Amino acid sequence: MVGSADGTIKLLQISGKRVLQAFLHSTQVAADTTSDMLPDIKERDEARDEDDEEEDEEDDGEMVMDSEGSLSVECVGFSHDARWIASGGLDKTLKIWDVMNGACRCTCLHPASVVSLAWHSSLPAIATAALDNMVRLWDARTGTLVLQLTGHTDLVTSLSLAPLWPASPSMASAASDVIVSVSDDHTVRIYHVNTRSLLS
Repeated sequence: MVGSADGTIKLLQISGKRVLQAFLHSTQVAADTTSDMLPDIKERDEARDEDDEEEDEEDDGEMVMDSEGSLSVECVGFSHDARWIASGGLDKTLKIWDVMNGACRCTCLHPASVVSLAWHSSLPAIATAALDNMVRLWDARTGTLVLQLTGHTDLVTSLSLAPLWPASPSMASAASDVIVSVSDDHTVRIYHVNTRSLLS
């Protein structure tokens, strides 16, 4: 499974070298969203020289976002039972897809680009890292935000979600999982969460 800069996700059969299924994550970009550009896109635009900027301008003088870059799917992943696929992108959304019929089950909105995601190993939960310095945990069945984690002071670029098994039955109500996040603030943060209780 791969995500693409054109906003699509493709499920590939490697041996047969063919596309088994395609999903359309992003479809369009508004032409007047220059002031809302994400930090990474802003930095790239500012680095362009004057000749490139002139080429990007419309006849009326308005700047239009590069459609390919703003549609880009940055991360994809299968659920533990391979029934669902998740995709995150520069359009500030996480989308959950049904593998059987290709339908989008739910869309989870973020205030910034979604650049990393991780499924729970046995529960319908998914963690996301976005470029607003936040880590979020979602109920993949409904698209409900169940937990928002703070602490980073710069962009969160990667994360992992793993089970943390209790040592004894008496600890069953304690934290059952760990989310590890990496940020441009040069830190790694470890969050202990009880995912099962959050989803109940």
